[in-house]
Amino acid sequence: MRKPKKRCEICHEWYEPDARTRQHQRSCGKAECRKQRKARANKSWRIRNHGYGRSRRLKMRDWAKGYPDYWQEYRQEHPEYRIRERQRMQANRDRAQNVAKQDAIGDLFVEKLKSIQCDEPTNVAKQDVMDRRLNRLIDCLVWKAHVAKQDAMVFVSGAEP
Repeated sequence: MRKPKKRCEICHEWYEPDARTRQHQRSCGKAECRKQRKARANKSWRIRNHGYGRSRRLKMRDWAKGYPDYWQEYRQEHPEYRIRERQRMQANRDRAQNVAKQDAIGDLFVEKLKSIQCDEPTNVAKQDVMDRRLNRLIDCLVWKAHVAKQDAMVFVSGAEP
């Protein structure tokens, strides 16, 4: 006897549901569909149990009071955790530093544009001022594109320029 197929709620393709979960299975077995289904289920659970995170933090805080040296001992016994955690924290600092650089570059770009805007015609034909302003604007855009390429290279390689 042929098993009836169902349509996946995520990718909308037909699939054969697992015999054990046929009644309530809603998505196929593809990795991307499983990932999205799990994300939806987690979101739904967090909505229904909105106070869980806060109560869990309070319980953990109470537990930590009884074991004040837990993390020092854990790090001593697990050097690979120390190394992994140090790398994670360094990556976070690098990301924050790159964001700060992007903010500084954005500020420079705005300043360059403001200086171009401030060019007023003085004893020169208006056409010359327009040409100068246009040339400076093009230079500014070229500079911005060059900086963006440098940032992309840093992001890809993970090294400083």
